[in-house]
This record gives sequence, structure tokens and C-alpha cells, in this order.
Amino acid sequence: PISLVFLSATESVGSAPTKDGKQLRLLRLAADGKARELRRISTENDPSFPAAALAGSLLVWVESTTRGHQEIWSADVRGGSVRRLTADTGDARFYQSQYDLQIAAGRVYWVAAGPGDTTQVRSVAVGGGPVAVRMEPGTWSLAGWPWLSNGVVSSAGTTTLRNATTGRDTAVTPRLAVGTAV
Repeated sequence: PISLVFLSATESVGSAPTKDGKQLRLLRLAADGKARELRRISTENDPSFPAAALAGSLLVWVESTTRGHQEIWSADVRGGSVRRLTADTGDARFYQSQYDLQIAAGRVYWVAAGPGDTTQVRSVAVGGGPVAVRMEPGTWSLAGWPWLSNGVVSSAGTTTLRNATTGRDTAVTPRLAVGTAV
């Protein structure tokens, strides 16, 4: 299995194919080694789980296929039902960061490419429903909510953090690590 999220030192959520390889499963692996299947997707469209977030016992994840279809799902890792929150993800961008998908103030947040040089900050209620979209000029990624980072496409890295709630920017001065050649 490939781990997606660690729930504790002995429990995790990850993906694993079925024995016949025809399905990809999202599993919660308990400390005793028992697995609880959360989702099962046909491997026909090369599915993946590119992002996940955990808040308390609420797990939220993204399901993606090679056909460009993405959906956001949730489950209580202690048990209960699994539910799709939305299939309206826009042109979602996931940068292999722990901040790609976040849960805050009863909503799930992610970013998507917008028209021209803009970023969409998208969110959906943790119970599902309509997606809220706010446009930000430039290319941004999520940092710890409510912060956005502009370092996605810059070789200099992050130079500005923007508070997505207030719209205020904070300049960031990149620092060289000790022993780094200039």
C-alpha cells in the first residue's frame, strides 16, 4: 500500500490495488493490521489520490483519473459513511505539498488555475454543496490556511504571502541555508 495520510504512529490511510489489479482501493489501515475500505475505483482510467487532508477524524481526499476528472470525497476515519463533496474542482492544482488540500472553518480549500494569469481559491462545505470561488491575480498555492504563497513558478521561491481572508500581502525574504554557495 502507498500511504497518503498518517492518522497516528500506527494507523494510516493509503491506496492499494485489488489482487486482480482491476480496482484501486483507498484503505484505512488500523494498528492491528485490519483494513477498512473507504473507496474502490476501476484502474481503467489510471486513478490516483493526489491530495488529502485530515482534521480530527474527518478525512478529505481528491480522486483523479487520466481523463482529467477530479472529485473531492470525505469520510470519518472512525467509521460511518463516505460521501462525495463535489465534482466541481475547476482546473485544480496540486503541488505535492501537505497544504494542497486544507480543512478550515467548516470548509475544504484548494486552488485551481483561473483564466489568464489568475488563481481560483476554491472551497466547499465539509458536508458538500456549492463550491465558492474567489479569483486572485497571479499564480498562488495554498500555504497554512488562510495563507497563499506566490513561490509556485518563481526560481526565487516564495516572495509574498497573501492572507486569503483579508487580502493583505506580507513580503518574504528568502534566506540561504548555512553552507549554501552563492
